Amino acid sequence: MSDGWIRLHRKVREHQFWQEPRRFSNAEAWIDLLLSASHEDHEIVIGTQIMAVKRGQVLTSQRKLAQRWGWDRETVSRYLKLCLKLDQISRIQTSRGTSHGYTLITIRNYSKYQNRTDHDAATDATTKPATMPPPMPQDQELYKNGKKNIAAKKEPSPDPVFSAIIIKTVRRLNELTGADYRPATKATVKHIRARLAEGFTENDLLAVIEDRCTRWRDDSTMRDYLRPSTLFNAEKFESYLQAARATNGNGAGTPPKIKQTDEAADSYILEDGSRINRDTYRRMYG
Repeated sequence: MSDGWIRLHRKVREHQFWQEPRRFSNAEAWIDLLLSASHEDHEIVIGTQIMAVKRGQVLTSQRKLAQRWGWDRETVSRYLKLCLKLDQISRIQTSRGTSHGYTLITIRNYSKYQNRTDHDAATDATTKPATMPPPMPQDQELYKNGKKNIAAKKEPSPDPVFSAIIIKTVRRLNELTGADYRPATKATVKHIRARLAEGFTENDLLAVIEDRCTRWRDDSTMRDYLRPSTLFNAEKFESYLQAARATNGNGAGTPPKIKQTDEAADSYILEDGSRINRDTYRRMYG
């Protein structure tokens, strides 16, 4: 069934499937261009220049596309040239060498992808306030009609390096715990990205996972805390990392001090407030 078409709202990019860290395919990049294209003519002020953006045009930059698609800029440039040869876009206008560099892409036959019926036009005219500015592509920042477009909320582009680390980290946690955490979940991404932004490394993340799993996996009370929100928590992560560094690869190290014994849970409560199964403690520290 190749006849007909469906409406695809721009908010599809807010869905967890779309936000999954990945390198875009050619098809995903093309869909992203269609989603980013302006659906009405309007003007944008860039520096001291007034830029006219027509319906079906995408005002962006190759740097932004590279960040969003997980590509390098050379690959983006080759892809746009390929789209031009395939007659999917009719024009690529670029401005370089200034602080306001941009790329203006014109989608060929845009109305075939996003046509408006008479009913749509009537609905738009009666439901939208006359003072509301026309929607803009997601990655268009800067200014509209000389005023900063505060209403346009720009989501940060995923960092390809951070994304790869997040995937590896979550995969290792799942391997050791048998869980099925997803690397695209907003809360998981938020915790891991925050630790990486603070200067911690991939090895630090993995060290905490290995150490906490050794300590907590056999503890019926603590094993439930083997989750991203606990392991990569801002308040606890560094103390977990220091404990991991104090333990060498054979499981021996400076034994943490025991504050209290929980007979019912067959575990020790350590001075840092964490718990460890008693058999695990003896196995690690003798």
